Amino acid sequence: TDSSPPASQPRSITLIIAQVLWIALAVLLVIMTIAGLPLRFEELATVCTSEPCAPQTLNPVDAAALRELGLSFLFYGWFHTLIEAVVGTVYTLLAFLIFWRKSGEWIGILISSAILLFGLNFMLEADSALVAAYPAIKVPHTFLTLIATLLLFLLLFLFPDGRFIPGWTRWVAIGMAVVIAADPFFIWLGLTTPSGQFSLVLTALLLPCLFVGVGAQVYRYRSISSPAERQQTKWVVFGFTGLVAIMIIWALLVDLIPLQPGLPRLIFNLPVYVLLGIILVSFPFTVVFSILRYRLWDIDVIIRRTLVYGLLTGLIVVIYFGLVVLLQSLVTAVGGQQSTVAIVVSTLAIAALVNPLRGRIQTFIDRRFYRQRYDGERALAAFGMTVRDEVDLENLTKALLDLIDETMQPESVTVWLRERPE
Repeated sequence: TDSSPPASQPRSITLIIAQVLWIALAVLLVIMTIAGLPLRFEELATVCTSEPCAPQTLNPVDAAALRELGLSFLFYGWFHTLIEAVVGTVYTLLAFLIFWRKSGEWIGILISSAILLFGLNFMLEADSALVAAYPAIKVPHTFLTLIATLLLFLLLFLFPDGRFIPGWTRWVAIGMAVVIAADPFFIWLGLTTPSGQFSLVLTALLLPCLFVGVGAQVYRYRSISSPAERQQTKWVVFGFTGLVAIMIIWALLVDLIPLQPGLPRLIFNLPVYVLLGIILVSFPFTVVFSILRYRLWDIDVIIRRTLVYGLLTGLIVVIYFGLVVLLQSLVTAVGGQQSTVAIVVSTLAIAALVNPLRGRIQTFIDRRFYRQRYDGERALAAFGMTVRDEVDLENLTKALLDLIDETMQPESVTVWLRERPE
């Protein structure tokens, strides 16, 4: 008899090894994050007097602006530490959920690893504070950061079935892996961004690879994907778009063209940072949802509402802080001292603007991206005016048929009118 092992056994052993490595990686990252949070709090609650400073830490100009706003270093430190703790917890739980449900598939291990590494290593600064306190772990930490970058882009190339489609995208992934492996060498040569996290070579490569990955997902969606996979893709692209927006904003305002110290940087580090944190945790939620329960909600409704309320929130933040700064300057110029009048007036103005702004943004979004819905609502409004003024039954029937034909475009329409009893 043939005593050779089954063909699937080597693959099963490899999968088990990958699962064990995932668990070890998760334990390591969680320990580093927990150990780094107190050190991160100390960084944030202390004025940084020597460059380079860690991200979001305060230099003397920032500290003076913080005191003018009536906020303490203790509040600032707890504010950022709490956000990092919440973001890290969300990413860890969602990565574990995917691993628990899909660890029997390679794509499940890849996705859960990407979420875990990206959340706890790439986007948080607690582990970086730990590295600053213990430089001996800098090399393995840099290695984990580079792996997190690679896995995130592999997720864009391979989702949802684990295949490179089109096939030539595998060469893009291999090229990116080579550059990522060589990134420490480029950094050693001094070719770094202002933050020093990546080399200029890798930073220049990320954007073209991003376009290739998005193009691959579009091609997969239009030519290859099944209806179920298309729904999955919609969710992931939706979450990934927000993530890319954060990465671009971060690269511009933190790495490449840092904001001026003082109030501009505080606005970014306080109210804007909350918005960025919300968008950041939405990415793993969309990935988990697309994998486990993608048929539960209509993604188009979620996208539409996110566009409306995202723009509304951004405009409100900008208008509010603009009004506060402007009115505070006027009050100081007139009275010679600061007053809470500016904050009160700005708050009342925002309360009055919310509904008009929401209506205008809703109309703009529908007109630009949901034209069929927008035209349908206009047709219904016009029909309402006709019903209010028209008394002739034939004209009403004709208006009703025109409305149905314009909004629903059916093959045939039948109108049944009940006869009035004698």
